[in-house]
Amino acid sequence: MKRILITLIFIFSTSFQATELTKVEQQMKQEFIDCLSAQNKSTEVYTNLKDKDLETYSELPKVKEYYNSLLLMISRCQKVYAFNQDVKQGKKLKDRIGKAIINLEHRNDLKEYCNSRFDFCINYDEDFGIEPASTNGDGRIFYARDGFKMYVFGTHITIDESLKTEIEFRSEHIDITYKKITENWAVVSGHQKNKVIYIKILKINNIFKILEIEYPIETQYKYNVLVEKIVPSFKSTTFAK
Repeated sequence: MKRILITLIFIFSTSFQATELTKVEQQMKQEFIDCLSAQNKSTEVYTNLKDKDLETYSELPKVKEYYNSLLLMISRCQKVYAFNQDVKQGKKLKDRIGKAIINLEHRNDLKEYCNSRFDFCINYDEDFGIEPASTNGDGRIFYARDGFKMYVFGTHITIDESLKTEIEFRSEHIDITYKKITENWAVVSGHQKNKVIYIKILKINNIFKILEIEYPIETQYKYNVLVEKIVPSFKSTTFAK
């Protein structure tokens, strides 16, 4: 009886392992097929956009379609063969198309917001909505309908607060991809669930001047470039004593 039981367990175990192996093989095969399919789609991108001036490209929906096909190719093919030349070319072209989209969708000049209480200024897209000012006048919140939000405000530093503790507190729940702390400023960027997060803090005298930006990952083709334009404009209008 014991021998029969052991034999049955062995057969079941072998069958289970074979089934699991088959699932893995099928998954790998499907990933490879998906990768090839995505690469075929991306070939259209190379063919159609190779010689075009993306800065003046007028068919925005088509550009977005090409961009999404590149994202598909890059994400799927990186898993299969990350160092393939097509993946590298796709990344470079993705950045170019992203900049073209932001230039096409955000042609308007940026406006400037300045806060007189905490002495800082920052640029923002004039198409952004602006939430009503807080009663204490510490800053403003800018937003777009697709989930983009930008918080900019000031706060007084207490005795126990340092630039390091402040940036770590505000980035506590973020999967950090970049972090830098200096004597007068600190920056953190990364992801939180399905959002891109960027935080910058200026330390001037006894004040923290804080910029926090968040937007859905699927909109980064629009906002990565816009954030590159906005962040350098975030400046203090007073200097450390």
